[in-house]
Amino acid sequence: MGKFCRLIFVVFLSTSIFADTHYIDVEKYLSTDMDFIFEIENEYFDKVKLDCQGFINGVYMKHHNGHEQTLVLDIGECEDIHRKIVTNIRNSKSSCLFVDLERRKYSLTSQKCH
Repeated sequence: MGKFCRLIFVVFLSTSIFADTHYIDVEKYLSTDMDFIFEIENEYFDKVKLDCQGFINGVYMKHHNGHEQTLVLDIGECEDIHRKIVTNIRNSKSSCLFVDLERRKYSLTSQKCH
């Protein structure tokens, strides 16, 4: 019975860690040495990058354990996320970026994530 409980616990952890939905508080929004690539600082990820310049635009997320995930965006979607984050910063508001990898959807609100 103990092994079964451990197995259930491991399955639960793995589905939580590699879930296909993420809420990303934009704690800091930083420019990089590239004109249209930005870094989003968030305590739950090693790195979150909004790339509106590369061949494939997207939100690139690197977890603390090294696992990487990407939401591919078209140029308009990438610019939409960037514009909304910058507007929120100018208005002294928070930004929460919701990323659903399974459905290939995102949304950005002007408040902290839950």
